[in-house]
Amino acid sequence: MAKKDYRKIDGEGVINKSKMLIFAETQPTNLPVVAQRVFLALLSVIKKEDTNDTFIIRGKDIAALSDTQPNVVGQQLKEMAESSDALRQYTLVIHEEDGNDLRVGLISSSKYLKGERAIRVSVDKYLMPYLKAMQDNYAVSYKARGPMRFKSEYSLPLYDMMNYYLSEGGHSFSLEETRRMFNIPDGKIPLTSTLNQRVIQPAIRDINAFTDLEVTHKYIKKSRAIVGYTFNVKRKSTDQLDLVPREDEENTKFVDMLLEPPYNFNPKVLDQLTEEFGIISVKNNFEYVRKQKNVNNFSRYLCWAVRQQVAEREMEVKQIREIEPSYKPSKPPAPFEEVALFDEYRTEADMAEEAAGVSVEDLMKSYTFRNPVIEAKYKRFLEKRMKKNQEK
Repeated sequence: MAKKDYRKIDGEGVINKSKMLIFAETQPTNLPVVAQRVFLALLSVIKKEDTNDTFIIRGKDIAALSDTQPNVVGQQLKEMAESSDALRQYTLVIHEEDGNDLRVGLISSSKYLKGERAIRVSVDKYLMPYLKAMQDNYAVSYKARGPMRFKSEYSLPLYDMMNYYLSEGGHSFSLEETRRMFNIPDGKIPLTSTLNQRVIQPAIRDINAFTDLEVTHKYIKKSRAIVGYTFNVKRKSTDQLDLVPREDEENTKFVDMLLEPPYNFNPKVLDQLTEEFGIISVKNNFEYVRKQKNVNNFSRYLCWAVRQQVAEREMEVKQIREIEPSYKPSKPPAPFEEVALFDEYRTEADMAEEAAGVSVEDLMKSYTFRNPVIEAKYKRFLEKRMKKNQEK
């Protein structure tokens, strides 16, 4: 495909979505952030007069909009095109107006273009008519720049829904409706406290930081049990906001603290742990572990606590006891697997090189971060350490 066939993706590009697409569900799970960005890029370049269903999405365009390094985006696109988690593995369930459901793939094929750090995708032939029709018949419309910067995979579903209910000032959802909105499969994130920490709060922070909407939420309770959520939304006076939140600064300090003595947390493990469970969960369980006595290896114990969601369990017990004071929870599992849980994030080669005396910094040179936020913070940590060494 000639270079002139590329379509430029920019922050001023408009994304239109119909009601059916907003209320559609993705299976088996919600789309990962990188996949969401590719799909948003597709929506921003598709035109109603298109006769072609194949498009090339360039990594540098996504990088510019998402504040991510181009080489990181290029690697993410490559992994997405080659792995079983690629866009083509997801099914979109569209609830049509006649009461029937259309189950359709997001794309029919994908190929990573190595020399160009781009991905070529073909939209499913049954989905393409919906996407073309949306250019005229849409329920919400917004600029691409804001949602392309989201960090949480749960932010986009809430953002779409809040745009849809913007004129009403918000909407109330039962617990079941909330889980369906975020595309959370049955059995995943069963605790309401974990749902709030890992799903709702990160989504609201993204929307408030990166877009022109301001979202708040509150619980709907029956007696003292949480049975749903009310999300309130209003448009800000400014078009878009740049992110300089106090919480991001606090997270940066928290990551720096874990990387430095006395914790010396392995940056690869921290990257994968935060990508899987979120920075909030790591922070909550950090406070739990810090209160424990006789902890021989803090970082391994913290890894175990995050994987077992120990702090989240304690919060859930507290909520239940507010309703039923006599409630006796089962004891959390003993941390006898803390080493195995920590080491599962590292390869045998990593451990062999560490045993041979290779520094963590040297090991990290060949590592591709999953979480670009942690990557940026790790680089700042290295710069900070280098500056300290020069001053000595």
